[in-house]
Formats: sequence, C-alpha cells, structure tokens
Amino acid sequence: MSIGKLGRRAIAIIRTDGVGDAILFEPSLRSLARRFDGYEIDLWSPSGVGAMFETHPAVAQIIRIPRGYKQGNATVFWSLTWRAKLGFNLGRFSYATAVYIPHDPEPLGAWLLAQMRANEKWLNAGSTLNQFDWQRDWAQRFATQILQPRPAGGHELQRNAYLAEHWEASIESERPDLALSPRALTYASVHAGAARHAVRRTRAEALVGVIPAGSSAINQYPLEKWIDTISRIWEHHQMLPALLGGPADAELIAQISRRLTADGIPHHVFPTDCDIAVSAAVVSRLDAVLSVDTGLAHAAVSFDLPTVVLVTGGMPGRFWPWPMATRSIALTKPMPCAGCNYICTQPGALCLTDLSPEWIVDALIRAMKSKSILPQTQRAKEYRHAG
Repeated sequence: MSIGKLGRRAIAIIRTDGVGDAILFEPSLRSLARRFDGYEIDLWSPSGVGAMFETHPAVAQIIRIPRGYKQGNATVFWSLTWRAKLGFNLGRFSYATAVYIPHDPEPLGAWLLAQMRANEKWLNAGSTLNQFDWQRDWAQRFATQILQPRPAGGHELQRNAYLAEHWEASIESERPDLALSPRALTYASVHAGAARHAVRRTRAEALVGVIPAGSSAINQYPLEKWIDTISRIWEHHQMLPALLGGPADAELIAQISRRLTADGIPHHVFPTDCDIAVSAAVVSRLDAVLSVDTGLAHAAVSFDLPTVVLVTGGMPGRFWPWPMATRSIALTKPMPCAGCNYICTQPGALCLTDLSPEWIVDALIRAMKSKSILPQTQRAKEYRHAG
C-alpha cells in the first residue's frame, strides 16, 4: 500500500448511518486500526456519529458528511454547499484503502467510495434494501475487494465480526467501547448533578432515564401508556424518572412532563438541546434506562447499564437483544408480520404499541436486579471540570 498524495499513511472509513449502527461497528473500527497499524484513520460520518467518536483513540480526524438514505441523498443533490464541501474533501485527501461495508449500503456512501482517491476500495456486497440493483452493480465496478456478508444473517455485531474475518481479525467476543470526549463528560456531569439533586430532594431510590422517542417514526409508544409506565416507576418503586432526548423530541418530552406534573408525579427533565455525545455521557451517569429503539439505548448497553428497550418486529434479532451477556431486556410483542423491515402495514406498530406498562416496569426491575457484566474499570470514566 502506498502513501497518499499528501504524504499521509491513512485509510478512510465511511459511515452514512446513525449512532446505533456506528456503536455496533465500533469493535470493527478497532480491529481495522490494528490491521492498519501505523496508518491514520479518517472517519467520514454524519455529525451525530462524529460527536460520538470525536476522541476515539483509533480515529485521527472526522470528516462530516450528511446522513445517507433518501434525505441525505436529496440534501447532496439540492445543496451546492454540500456538493462543494464533499468535492473539496474528495480532492484534498487520498488513501491507501477506503472502506464502506455496512450491510445495507446506500447510494451516498457508495458514491463517496467510488469518488475517493484510494489504492484499494472495500465494499460490502450488501443488500438492495436502500438501493436498486443497478446502483449496487455500479458501485461494485469501483471496488477492488467486495466483502461477502454473513450467510446466516444474525445480529449486527455477529455480521460485523464475520466481515472482520476478511482482514483476519477475530472480534466475535468484543463489545462496543465508547470513548466519550472530556467535553461531553464535563457537560454531562453538570446535567447529571442537577438530576442527582432531584433524587436527593425527592428521596428517590434511583435515577431512571426515560428516552421516549427515536429518529424513526415507527418507534412510537402511545402517550397515555408512557404516562402510565412512568407513573408506575415512581408510585410503585420510588425511582425518579428522568426524561431524555434531543431537539426533535422536545415537544413530546414537554407534553409528557406537563401530564406528569398535573398528576403530581415527581420527575426530572434533562435539557433537549445537547448533542448526542453529551446525551450519551448523561446516560452513562444513570442507574437504569428505559428507551425505545434508538442509538442511546445501544450506548446504555455498552455502558453496562440495566436497560429495557421497546422494539418493533421490523428486523427481529438483528439489533436486539445483543448476542452476548448484557443487563438489557428487549421487549416486543410477537406478530405474524415480524420481519417487515420497518414498513408497517398496521395503523400503528402493534408489536410495540401493545406492550403493557406493567410488563415494561416489571422488566425494568428485573434488569436492575441483574449483576454487572463489566468490571468497574471498563465503564465510562467520570470527568470533572476543574472549576
């Protein structure tokens, strides 16, 4: 492998997906760093993923790109600014190897791989879930190595471990390990401190993070059931619920908070204007997490927190539960339409919306009684601001 034009011994890793998929890819990222020892790694990723990996020891720099899929493709197509940014960076950097190996490749990532200046280009043969046959065939023309996916499918961690065998790495037993930045941990310590004050004020037994919304519209649990579930956490177990989410979730969180206040249920609300890395660092400070299927739920499991995740039957077994010992419980209602790839034919995702508050709270208590999986030294480190 030769050195790039700018004199850097470097490889490029392209991720156009969300935070959850990126977290599950983290063991593969570390294995690539070992495989290309002595080479710097540039991570081409959306802002959310970049924030999570901004101080990852394997990543030299992060190059921001839009998130892929239809919205990202449209963003690049219609935005002269984005096309100029991407064109500048594609011309600026050259690589020994460029890697784009998600299991469901999509056009934006494939286009970036095709346009990169790299001696080798690795591409997952992948599915046509996010692309047409002709788009897959076009992308494969530019690849120097096409990686075949795991024949048996399985969980994303298992699929990634199978791909890692292509570069002679064994990561079957490795867990995602998030290295959050001092910036994220500093802000999280402030927010978590305010929540712990609320715990002491209400004499609660524990602090339970509740993440009621995710990026996908299908992951919606009914408002009335959220109110019932959260009320039970306090009334039956004296644990303080703490609502957590991003800017897009602010309206729902405010709505839930108003209802809880009217019902006299003590609770805490974390700021919704934090970036995803700060929110993940906040999650690491909680005693337990109750969440819909979202990237922060994967972060909670990686931090070895007792976690209950409400999931649909869109892709059974691919993301939940993890194929290794965790303190997480994935809840879903079995349905004949399981495996719909999140294309729901019902008025609502009954596999999710029919889950009862009683069942959810019972699972939360069971998760909290489970023993820790990771030693204390492997959990997220606390960072205290000198001031």
